[in-house]
Amino acid sequence: MKKEFDKLPVFTKALFNFADSKKETFCTPIHDAGSLFDHFDIGKTFKGFLGENIFKCDTSASAVEMGSLLDNSGPYGESTAYLAKILNVDRAFPILNGTSTANKFVADLSVSGGDTVLVDRNCHKSIAHFLMGNDVKPLYFTPARNSYGVLGTIPYTEFEDIDGLMKKYGATKYPTYAVVTNSTYDGIFYNTQRIVDSLKKVKTIHFDEAWVTYASFYDMYIQQSGHRTVPNVDQRIVQTTSVHKLAGAFSMASIATVKGKYNEHLASELFMKYTTTSPFYPMMASIEMSIAMLSEDKKTGSHVFQNTVKNALYLRKELKKEFLKHKAEGKWYFDVWQPENLVENSVWELKPEDTWHGYEDIKAGEAYLDPLKVSILFPNKAEFGIPARVVSKYLELNGIIIEKTNPYTMLILVSASSSKSKIEKLLKTLEKFYKEFEKNLPLKDILPSIFAEDPIFYEGKTIQEVTKMINDIYIERKIEYQTQHSLDVLPEQVYTPYHAFQYFKREEVKTIKLKEIKDEICATILLVYPPGICIYYPGERITSSDSGYLQLRALEEGGKLMPGFDFEIHGSFKDCDGDLCITVISE
Repeated sequence: MKKEFDKLPVFTKALFNFADSKKETFCTPIHDAGSLFDHFDIGKTFKGFLGENIFKCDTSASAVEMGSLLDNSGPYGESTAYLAKILNVDRAFPILNGTSTANKFVADLSVSGGDTVLVDRNCHKSIAHFLMGNDVKPLYFTPARNSYGVLGTIPYTEFEDIDGLMKKYGATKYPTYAVVTNSTYDGIFYNTQRIVDSLKKVKTIHFDEAWVTYASFYDMYIQQSGHRTVPNVDQRIVQTTSVHKLAGAFSMASIATVKGKYNEHLASELFMKYTTTSPFYPMMASIEMSIAMLSEDKKTGSHVFQNTVKNALYLRKELKKEFLKHKAEGKWYFDVWQPENLVENSVWELKPEDTWHGYEDIKAGEAYLDPLKVSILFPNKAEFGIPARVVSKYLELNGIIIEKTNPYTMLILVSASSSKSKIEKLLKTLEKFYKEFEKNLPLKDILPSIFAEDPIFYEGKTIQEVTKMINDIYIERKIEYQTQHSLDVLPEQVYTPYHAFQYFKREEVKTIKLKEIKDEICATILLVYPPGICIYYPGERITSSDSGYLQLRALEEGGKLMPGFDFEIHGSFKDCDGDLCITVISE
């Protein structure tokens, strides 16, 4: 056993020691520390690229030295206790197939058939899939949107008037479960304890904190993390987070936690329902290591985080500097969505008197912006607009991948890996685009990959021409207005998602072109990805006058008229004419 392994957390140490022990195995996985690949030339290339140790650590659940996730024993069981202690919860469940699964697991743990549940309309589609598989009645909270489509928060008045929400949906049973996305995809936090106290009659509060694993560890987020909250009597708080997103673990590595009263036997049984009996142990180790690194003492963990915040502030200030420079020249290329005063080492409250955030009815103490989530705004006027999709395509061509692109916004995630040099490259590439845009270069020179989508259509067109064509489509179809008002009036819930999906399973459905919709009942979820937030849930009525429907139609038309600039719309498929079709309930 190697001495340097001793400083590692318990499961990772046990795994590394096992991999280093060179034991002979007659069990799965049959690659046996990667030796299978040595028999084939392409196998040698594969193993050589990934490295030998990853295969040594990929071992069977038959290795008793590692313990078992099936009964929470051995080093695995010690590790879950270690994670629970660090996160200040009663139970931690490492989830090896993503936060989508973690969400379904904790929701299933929290409800029974026939229950009423409270659902944030900002929730990820995994919650919709949970609703499709469980016979419960959802009541929907309605979060805000601004004109750029930046995802806002639920007004606290909704948390404080559950009786009114029950009356609106005709619910007779008081809700047993509530799920809230914290932070929103665009980086807006709640005051979590205030939500817990407002919903004290609700048995289980679920905070989906997929994007902010780090918020549990740093005092900057002391009022914004579900792990920092205290449940009321007979109440429990469950939380899910994607440890792989902004904390360093392998993709699909997530964690679910429980704080407060829960049934261990039931939780373990449901965990088995959603997990695998053939776990990828390196992924488990990456969860443990990520949480251990985040909880490091002031010497390392805090220093890394403070440097991340510093880099985020640097990016924000440089973006603003560029905006002011172009504004002085009488032009506008981009701006950055943030308050005027960037207080260091703090989240920033969206104050009612401020205009920068674009939310008309926000109240004091309701919402806070995370400095690490940077939204860049692009001009969206009829006389001049630059749809963000054009810029994100250019960035991609120049080796820069953006997290999320809306019609007129781009979301940049700043993490510990966002070095100063990476930020400088982003800034220089944004400025390079502006210069090439000003020169009005041919599209085939500035965006050759888009030109290749339809060379005949794009032949002879310049970047400004193409940009104007896309902008005209969005303006004509009022994409800005439809995005902002898509939740003003939620669709009528004709069937619950569960009952609507039964029609689909029985194939009592039909397909219809999106553009031909007049009045139909959706059989599936309909959403734009990213961010993966439902515009329609199964069982909801779609009419041709809905803002959500008009938003989808605008994006469809934009993609169809301008090859290469389409958005991914889940729940739809293209027919032979290139039109989007959806599945609706036959009536």
